[in-house]
Amino acid sequence: IRDREKDFIRHAAHELRTPIAGLRATTDLALSQPRDAAAYAGHLATCQKTAVELGELVKRLSALARIGQPSSPVSRETVDVAAVARECLDPFRQRAADRGLRIEDGIGAGPLSAIGDPALLRIIFNNLFDNAVSYSKEGGLIRITGLGDGDEVRVAVSNPAEALSEEPSRLFEPLFRRESSRHDAESHLGIGLTLSLEAARSIGGDLRVCCLGDDLEFTLVLPVAR
Repeated sequence: IRDREKDFIRHAAHELRTPIAGLRATTDLALSQPRDAAAYAGHLATCQKTAVELGELVKRLSALARIGQPSSPVSRETVDVAAVARECLDPFRQRAADRGLRIEDGIGAGPLSAIGDPALLRIIFNNLFDNAVSYSKEGGLIRITGLGDGDEVRVAVSNPAEALSEEPSRLFEPLFRRESSRHDAESHLGIGLTLSLEAARSIGGDLRVCCLGDDLEFTLVLPVAR
């Protein structure tokens, strides 16, 4: 198998792991004890939502496999980036709390309209939030900010992190992991940020990274919706 195909298989496995784990957890909880019909209905609704998201994810992963080809079906539509970001953030709040992390939502109350693909944006935000919660120093502050400025919409995610011995841009390299995270190889394969960068560029945007003092900051840049 060619290197690109191997990378795509790793990308797909990485992205499918989280929703599949959520589906398993929901069914395990539903079957852990007898429940009334309303409780079962609630769990089934959660499973249905996850199944729909899985279907969309598979479609977009297939689209990413064809990035650069004229027939690539990546969608470019008006999206409320703030709403998508908050939807993706919610499942990470408990993990953050368990590590003593605080989350500061500075996106703003109103919509933040940009051109993008909702499913690909979820891939990007899920990876950014997973990265922030996993690698923040315990007790640290995760900041999320959003701004529409001129022709661009920017959403930044920053968190206190261990000092990098490499250039921050190396975090986008396939299978690259920080020295401090070698022990975490089973849950973080070093491909989520690579896929996120590809996803951002495929919808006409970009994903940038820099160090701001003790913080590591990722900034998603998208074309503004007129």
